[in-house]
Amino acid sequence: MQGKNILIVGASQGIGRGVAEFLLSVGANVILVARQKEKLQEIQYKCPDRVWIYQYDLNDLDHIEDIFLFIKKNDLKLDGMVYCAGEVYNCPIKLVSPKSVVNTYSVNVFGYAQMVRFFGLKKYSNVSSSIVAISSMAATKCEKSMSVYASSKAAMNAMTSTFAKEFVSKKIRVNAVAPATVDTSMYEQTLLNIENYEEYLLKNQPLGVIPVQQVVNLVYFLLSPQSEYITGTVIPISAGMDI
Repeated sequence: MQGKNILIVGASQGIGRGVAEFLLSVGANVILVARQKEKLQEIQYKCPDRVWIYQYDLNDLDHIEDIFLFIKKNDLKLDGMVYCAGEVYNCPIKLVSPKSVVNTYSVNVFGYAQMVRFFGLKKYSNVSSSIVAISSMAATKCEKSMSVYASSKAAMNAMTSTFAKEFVSKKIRVNAVAPATVDTSMYEQTLLNIENYEEYLLKNQPLGVIPVQQVVNLVYFLLSPQSEYITGTVIPISAGMDI
């Protein structure tokens, strides 16, 4: 990955930040996109010559190409993209509002589609590049109160398979990683808000909470030439949830 240009969407925290920091450690250049500019600057400060940042809210679907114009303006052409942006929404269907559905789908589905749309243009990406999306086990292991989130990730999975077919002639690979619960700040917040959540989780996810680095390792593999014959897949990291 030395010298490769990788766009990471949703890079300010969690899996996205982990991917950004790991790619920098192996010599890649990274373009980081998120709403929280200050957190992106923390990463840029450590390696200013190989990090470009662009503050953007994926709820704004009309100006997404501005991200790619920024990249082109900096004389960069992309070798890969990791789509980590996501909205988590947990609510019983009787309380779900249309606005909540739109907000969740705006980032998890529509934003993903638009980012892939522009990435696939020859002027923005190189031949033999790779797209990796962060999906979720929730798409297949549907739990109560997760109808909106789970369905948005199921849509992402279907789109990943379709995009792979559309881009195979360009030798652009498209895959997704679908982890169960990962040890992020979101998980830590859930522990605080829900009593006995850790005990409940271990019953459903017997191998335990997944370290961020485990997800990062798979993302890196899918970006690298080591996976050059893999496309159109959604790879679970289940921690035993699916057995």
